[in-house]
Amino acid sequence: MMSAMRKEPLAIEELIAKKKELEEAETKPKFLTRAEREALALKKREEQVAKQREAQKVLLEKRKAFIQDAKRAEKERDREREKERKDREREKDMDRERGRRSRSHDREGRRSRSRERRSRSRERRSRSRERRSRSRERRSRSREKRQEMEKSDYNGETKDERETDKDLEKLNEAIRQRYLGGQREKRKRGRRLHERKFIFDWDAGEDTSSDYNKLYQNGM
Repeated sequence: MMSAMRKEPLAIEELIAKKKELEEAETKPKFLTRAEREALALKKREEQVAKQREAQKVLLEKRKAFIQDAKRAEKERDREREKERKDREREKDMDRERGRRSRSHDREGRRSRSRERRSRSRERRSRSRERRSRSRERRSRSREKRQEMEKSDYNGETKDERETDKDLEKLNEAIRQRYLGGQREKRKRGRRLHERKFIFDWDAGEDTSSDYNKLYQNGM
């Protein structure tokens, strides 16, 4: 029974014949009914609409991706601009702080120089007062000494001492001249007038002008 149910394989001739029939059926014009043509057109239209929708979907996705990229780029530019603005603000703050410190330093320097000038001025005034004080003290001592000398001269004591000093100086001078010799006086050297003196005396007989000048002959 099993052997009876087993199908026998098709022969090669049968396969070739079936293939030829299919090819002929495909090449033969097939006449469709109106319903079949409408169904085929509707199917074709649906395929076109599906393709258009797919293309629109792809285009929409690309547009969304482009918009998202543009938004991300805009956000990135906004962050960069915000960062630059903060950097500029920070630089301005630093410049203001440096300017404030510089002005404070300048004010402190001017105050320090002003204090130094006032200190030097006080020192000069103090030295000037000290000089004036010393000058007054010297004048006072000189005045006191002069008054004491005047009192001493009035009493006759200092005058005698001066005369004694003069006598001692004269005695010392006499001793120096006695043992050391006095200072020699320089002799004044007289001018020799007879040196290089031209003598104008001459004898009239020595005159030879009359030998060649007639004027002198007539005068003679």
